[in-house]
Amino acid sequence: MIPIIKPFFGKEEEETVLEIIRSGQITRGKWTLKFRESFKEYISVAFCHTVCSGTAALYVALKAIGIGKKEDIVIVPSLSFMATIDAVIMAGGTPVVVDVDESYTINVNQLEEAVEKYKPKAVIPVHLFGQTADMDKIKEICKENNVIILEDAAQAHGAEYKGKKAGSIGDLSAFSFYAS
Repeated sequence: MIPIIKPFFGKEEEETVLEIIRSGQITRGKWTLKFRESFKEYISVAFCHTVCSGTAALYVALKAIGIGKKEDIVIVPSLSFMATIDAVIMAGGTPVVVDVDESYTINVNQLEEAVEKYKPKAVIPVHLFGQTADMDKIKEICKENNVIILEDAAQAHGAEYKGKKAGSIGDLSAFSFYAS
């Protein structure tokens, strides 16, 4: 059987991990800073911050945009890892779920209806299986209604939408680096 997820680590990775362990700087230090700068350049964004997980990244982003009360509605797609909804709840907001379309990303027609009905503070389009959401339409809807776009790009590293990397199109984004 061919495993779905099986990371490959060669000699160079082993040596680098050993160097990091010996440095005593597991979560901070030169390697974290180097990674942050490299990833920031890779997706072409001005700022990048690292945390321990994709869930934490979503949570921190939600708190940064002021999500914290039950009245703070955040629209999310029906197909995603549980972290997308969990982060909204942990931040204190209320998730409103809309269906996905045939691309498995948020259905922009249902998004438009939900934005009109619920007047959300934010929307989290999830780029899934390397497929990006319809960001032009999402940006149009959100701009017209003053809604913040938080891209969940945990499963779309390197995916592009009209020449722009997933995670560089909305107002802010979150990634995960777990092997999923």
